[in-house]
Amino acid sequence: MDRLAGEGSRTWVRSLGITLIVIFAVLVWGVGSGRWTGWSQAGAPALPELHPISLVLSPASPVDKGVALLARAKIVNTGSSPAPRFSVEFFYRLKSDPTRPWVSFPDGKGLVLLSQGLSPRDQAITVEGTLDTSKAEIEPGNYEIRVLVDSTNQISEEDETNNELIVGVSIRPSRLNKPDLIPIALTFDPPSPIEINRGTTVTVTVRNGGPLSASAFDVQYLFCKLSAPHGACSPDQLIEFARETFSEGLQPGEERSGQKIDFPNTRDPSIAQLEPGTYLIQVRVDPPSKE
Repeated sequence: MDRLAGEGSRTWVRSLGITLIVIFAVLVWGVGSGRWTGWSQAGAPALPELHPISLVLSPASPVDKGVALLARAKIVNTGSSPAPRFSVEFFYRLKSDPTRPWVSFPDGKGLVLLSQGLSPRDQAITVEGTLDTSKAEIEPGNYEIRVLVDSTNQISEEDETNNELIVGVSIRPSRLNKPDLIPIALTFDPPSPIEINRGTTVTVTVRNGGPLSASAFDVQYLFCKLSAPHGACSPDQLIEFARETFSEGLQPGEERSGQKIDFPNTRDPSIAQLEPGTYLIQVRVDPPSKE
C-alpha cells in the first residue's frame, strides 16, 4: 500500500500488487578512551570489557511524531575485571546528515549513571532512555538512535572500539486526533480474467482507522495497461476512469463499501474499448483536488 500526501488531506492508495516492507538496523562500532585501569596479581592489567549487546526501540519504526520513543539497551562486562561507576547515554541525529553532531535525548532523559558499576560475574543489565518526539526540533524524517557505553570515557577497557550500537527510526507526521481513511478491499464482479467485450465492476471498501470522524471524501479509480503480467506502472501512466464520493463520511472504526464502478467506463469514448491484456486497477482515498 502506497501513500500519497495531498494538501490538507491524507491520501492512501491500494493497488493489486505486493509491497515489500524492509526493516533494518545499522550496527556501528565506536571508539573511546578509558581512564580507569585495574591490575592482576601478576602485574598485567586486568581490564573490564563493557559493551552493548542489543538496542531495541519501542514502539517500533515508523513512529508518529508526538509519541514517546523508548530506547532500551542491554549492557554486559565480558572482561577480566569489574567496572566501577560509569555512564550510558542515548543520542539521536538525522540520518540524511551524518556530519551533524549527535544530540543527547532532551531533558536529560538519555543519560543513565550506573553507580554500582558492573562485574563480569553480573548478568546483563538493561538501561533505558526516552526520546520525546513532540519536541519542536524533532521534525518528521529518518533518524539514527545511538547508545554509547562509558560515554564520559572513564573506564580503560580491553577493547575500546565496541562501545556503541546504532539503529534507524522513521518519525512520520502525527496521526493523532485525525481520521485515518484506509482502503481495505478491492473486489471485481465478475473476477479476473474477464471477456474484453463484457467488462467488470470494481468495488472498494474503506475503513476509518482514526479516532475522529471523517467528513465527505472522494475515491479516485485509476488504471493502466501492464507491459508484463507482473510489471508496474509509473504515476504518469495511470488514467482516471471514475471518481466516487462517500457523502456521509465515516465514523471512527466504521467501514463501508462504495458503489459498483464499471470498468472500462463505457461513458468515456477514449477508454470504452480496451485491448486484450493485463491491467492494473488502483484506488486513491481522499485524493488531491483536481483544482
